[in-house]
Amino acid sequence: MGKSKFQAKVKENMNRKSASGSRQKYYDEEINPKKSSSFAIFFIVIILIAGGVIGIGSLIDNKAEDLNENPNYTEDTNTYESDPETGYKTDLDLTTIDGTNIHLADYEGKVVVFYFNYISCSACKQHSPNLQTASESYSSDQLLIISINVQASDTVEAIQEYVDENGYTWENMKDTDFSLSSRFGSQYVPHTVYFEKDGSVGTTHTGAQSVEEIKNNINGLL
Repeated sequence: MGKSKFQAKVKENMNRKSASGSRQKYYDEEINPKKSSSFAIFFIVIILIAGGVIGIGSLIDNKAEDLNENPNYTEDTNTYESDPETGYKTDLDLTTIDGTNIHLADYEGKVVVFYFNYISCSACKQHSPNLQTASESYSSDQLLIISINVQASDTVEAIQEYVDENGYTWENMKDTDFSLSSRFGSQYVPHTVYFEKDGSVGTTHTGAQSVEEIKNNINGLL
């Protein structure tokens, strides 16, 4: 092929490319836009799911922080009998920190409340004032509250000082052998047991309660 013919051929090819607008495409220009959109949606969904799991975990952790574990709890496998004379369902003899003896069957006809707690329990510091406020709506003929300390290191003197400082008017005792904690399922505190008038357990609650919640429990048993 002569030089003039070769030059003409090259010029013809260049004109064709220019007319067709063809050019080399780079890799990122070949990506399907629909696929790109799908990948973006997929990653957003993964992020939302991960955020939800973290949020639920946080709620569970916060709930756990509302309770304090009873360090001396053991599961109770004993069986118990009613008072042989009165038939009162919970036949117990208790001694308060000031030496007062309480025979629970003597309180038949009243709602009795066992309140398991200890001084440094953070959740108890929410529940205790509400329990005190709720108790002031009832007479001594209707209600008996016994606060039961489950912490071995809380001395009688420390308990009395704590009660006096906060103006709590209920009876106070220590669960010295931790048999009450075990019997009434006080694995975590605050743990409150509400007894019916015949001494049977009406309801229990683990965790802090509002004044209204406490009164609702008591009213349901009067």
